Amino acid sequence: MIGWTGKAIATRAIHTWHLAATAGGVVVTTAESFDGWLVRLMKKAMQKTLDDSLRATLEKLKSAAERT
Repeated sequence: MIGWTGKAIATRAIHTWHLAATAGGVVVTTAESFDGWLVRLMKKAMQKTLDDSLRATLEKLKSAAERT
């Protein structure tokens, strides 16, 4: 597992990456959670931004891994 924590603009975040070897390659699971007054105020918009970001990052990782 790889992870980080951080704080920015009244928000605390935790992000983790789990990598598991399988017979067919590697399964990558990522998750992020955040909290703070700004998150509570803009919950729906921030959740969409987070979901889009995680999806894009995993797609880029998959593309890079498949090129090697």
